Amino acid sequence: MKQNLVPNSATAIFTSEGNCEESATNTTSEIFLARSDDDILDCFPLFEVLRPHLDRERFLSQVRRQEGQGYHILALRHEGTVKSAAGSRFAEFLAWGAVLYIDDLVTLPAEKRHGYAGQLLHWLIQHARENACSAVHLDTGYTRHDAHRLYLRKGFHLDCHHLALALEPNNIMGERLANARMQPSASVLVRDAFEADAEAVAKLHAESWRSAYRGVLSDEYLQNDAHRDRLVVWRERFSRTSRKPMFVMVAERASGLAGFVCVFPEEDSTFGAFLDNLHVAPGLTRQGIGRKLLSEAASRVATRDPRTGIYLWVIEENQTARRFYEKAGAQFVGSPVLAMPDGQRVAALRCYWPDPKALVL
Repeated sequence: MKQNLVPNSATAIFTSEGNCEESATNTTSEIFLARSDDDILDCFPLFEVLRPHLDRERFLSQVRRQEGQGYHILALRHEGTVKSAAGSRFAEFLAWGAVLYIDDLVTLPAEKRHGYAGQLLHWLIQHARENACSAVHLDTGYTRHDAHRLYLRKGFHLDCHHLALALEPNNIMGERLANARMQPSASVLVRDAFEADAEAVAKLHAESWRSAYRGVLSDEYLQNDAHRDRLVVWRERFSRTSRKPMFVMVAERASGLAGFVCVFPEEDSTFGAFLDNLHVAPGLTRQGIGRKLLSEAASRVATRDPRTGIYLWVIEENQTARRFYEKAGAQFVGSPVLAMPDGQRVAALRCYWPDPKALVL
């Protein structure tokens, strides 16, 4: 399923002159994706109404963690103030196929009946259509009658009951989720990545480099430029302008993104598919996540073309990575000098597997 949340080149999505059917205003409103910490926190007064158990700090950290699972906040700003906001994500279900799920939709209590929520909902419905979704889904409380009227006017219908079983108090569950980051037995889900994952992938990529490439890349680059540089790279790779065949898979846990792998399956006529990136979040290494990603990527390559090989470059000084790939059966073929993003040139080794199926667990 295609997941093109917003154009990468701009934060603002569009302005409206109040022409929505629910709108009673005639002045300009701006709908935008809340990307920065400041933009997200500008939305907190609204989410505080809907989710009163969250404070500002927990709200920001929760949003950032959920972004790794495809969640994003769309907001409407009018006369300099955020009036309405919606949190949503793409999802796929056996029951419904590809859908856009709206987690949250809220308007400041004093700003209701101006059509702000209607404008956001209208945009999200159109956005779901453009991304080949079969439906838009949401849950709403029984007593939220104003919200029900809006949803019914927009064509929603009451489809089912949502049942929930509380397993733990929130504070205990939060501690367990935090502690799960260090537990090798915590379940990991590997899925295809989409454009909505670009920021989380770039963040993990930079963090992995800072952990593994000290002494290889310059400290100045790692500290000041790595995240910004990787964000540009991943936004370009996920955008529609990227023409080279590529697939990206991410490993997720309940606590967020745990790792990712990126493969260019038609890179080399001799060595086959190029595994350009394989990274696991610092603190989650040596738990089998990297090996699982390597296996899933190799399986995808072998399914695509069972006659091709798979290869990658590993920095010669990176002894930990070299041992990892050697244990996975890599042949070391060739030792070129590679240009690094900070301008340095370093010695590398080609790790090669003639048959990707040998990597599949």
